[in-house]
Amino acid sequence: MSNGSPAFSGINSTANNQRPNNLFLEIHNRWGNLSGNQGLNESMNEDVGSTGSLLKKVEKQAEAIAVDVFDNYEVEQEQRCPDRFCKAMRQTVKEVSDRYEVALRSKVDTFTNRRDCDMFQNFVKVADELFEDGVINWGKVIFLYAFASRLTAYLKKNNPENKDKIGLYVGKYVGSKHGRWILDNGGWDSFADSFLRENAVKDKTWMGILLSKALGAKDPSANSMAN
Repeated sequence: MSNGSPAFSGINSTANNQRPNNLFLEIHNRWGNLSGNQGLNESMNEDVGSTGSLLKKVEKQAEAIAVDVFDNYEVEQEQRCPDRFCKAMRQTVKEVSDRYEVALRSKVDTFTNRRDCDMFQNFVKVADELFEDGVINWGKVIFLYAFASRLTAYLKKNNPENKDKIGLYVGKYVGSKHGRWILDNGGWDSFADSFLRENAVKDKTWMGILLSKALGAKDPSANSMAN
């Protein structure tokens, strides 16, 4: 990314200092009853080689979902969903993007202002912040896709030669760092089953409470959503 690339404008600078685990505490509590609520380290002692091909499939599916979501993010006419995994992620990313606009812009701002590493390392650093407490759940995975969608939209306008890289980054990151967790918790089928059936992310009352607690006065939309 060139040094001249501008960051998102209109970001509340205080949002850059918020702790990611505070942002996701309520997500973890709210989605703890859905499939996929275990910690990341619970299955790390197993033989990775025995599931290598399955992990590769998780990575490829993660990338395919990312490319579909990014191609249909904030467009006037969406393409037909190729499968239910993409359908579930499109729906949840849209809802999270609408309700976490300040937090997502802050993450993109962090990405565009970091100059000490290449693009992939930069992406990994920002993504790692979301999982720094050692806990993974579908809520955090969705937020990662929402961040990557916002980042891709930014790159389309400001650095178009790099816009197609983010889908690959998401696939590699999710597959290598969290692929085992996804397999242990029902795979992408579990994700689609949970969010297409329960439509959990559209619980507006819960989402308003989450925003109020996590962002407070930093995002004026938080208070209005909590009412």
